[in-house]
Amino acid sequence: MELYLEQSSVGEIIEVVPGRPAVVDNDPITIERQYMHDLNEQAVTIITAVVTKFPGTIFSLPQAPELLNSLVSNIDLVPEIKLRHWIKKGWKAVMVFCPSERWSLLTEFFTRISSSMHVRLQKMWDEVSHIDYDSEPTEEELFYEHLTCVISREYVNFLRFCYIPSEGEERKTHAITPLGEWLFTNNVGLSQVIMTVFTSLTFRDSQLALRAMPLCKVLSEKLVECYDDEVGVYMLVCAIRSLQLHGADEVAGTPLIGLVFHIYCALRRFSDSLPQVLLQIPDVTTEIVEAFDSKIRAMIAGDEILLEKQKKEMARRLLKGVITLTVGEQHKKPVYLRPLPPIEKRRRVENENDDFADIALLFAEGRD
Repeated sequence: MELYLEQSSVGEIIEVVPGRPAVVDNDPITIERQYMHDLNEQAVTIITAVVTKFPGTIFSLPQAPELLNSLVSNIDLVPEIKLRHWIKKGWKAVMVFCPSERWSLLTEFFTRISSSMHVRLQKMWDEVSHIDYDSEPTEEELFYEHLTCVISREYVNFLRFCYIPSEGEERKTHAITPLGEWLFTNNVGLSQVIMTVFTSLTFRDSQLALRAMPLCKVLSEKLVECYDDEVGVYMLVCAIRSLQLHGADEVAGTPLIGLVFHIYCALRRFSDSLPQVLLQIPDVTTEIVEAFDSKIRAMIAGDEILLEKQKKEMARRLLKGVITLTVGEQHKKPVYLRPLPPIEKRRRVENENDDFADIALLFAEGRD
């Protein structure tokens, strides 16, 4: 018997937890499955412990390239239920604890992971998209959707550890880690990482989109150093498409609007294709795009300074045609207010005396 869900918070923890059956099962297939499960768990545990405790030794071995390659050579055969454990424990430990002088060993290792995970996540989300939500989904469909969300979030967290500093001040400035700088400069799995991160914005998981946004900002700013117009357009299109799914979300909507503004502002001076992308937004005219673009160019040139609130309002007005309405707003009945005549003010009498000195006579009567 196996329990697949061990949950302390929604959508966070999902593991295969072996249980002891009340009756001993002598089925050979069950015994073999349990053996492979235990072997996998012990292998990941040993790899994590060795890499964490003895990084200088393990990465200096002559066989280090073969050892790293063996960890990902059959990555496509890893069951989906086991992927999170490998991402969180095994692969992350290798990337984090590898000494900087040995980063060259990670080239094939990271390239294989980024390529395989991009294909795997795309396939998993394609299957989730075929779930019919008009009828009640089955338990298997709901579990698979939950599994897809958890694996996607864990992989994006893995990429964030590789590219984004953990310290708060450096993260606020959209800085990049030394390892991330090396991966970007040497083009190690870069195209797959960009596609995975920006495609994550368009999946049916607002928490995944929120986790991917800081990485999207870092990658869009780094693209300036080696700008490719096709990649820049892809980044902007994915950010705009995300608003179709999450634009009305109370938590994710506003940050996504800010992300669209950030990408456009960072890449506009290198590309004349970005305004053409904005023209494809519903209910947007050429005049609206030109007014928005002129503001951005003035801001880039330093001729105009906009507050963060003004930036988001500008982007919101531009993108309102692509943001879907919530269910409540879709069924909201219009309220028509009956026009009422204005309340007339009391007209002042021209010869009215402002002297209130005689008001004492009102209280003086009957005192004589």
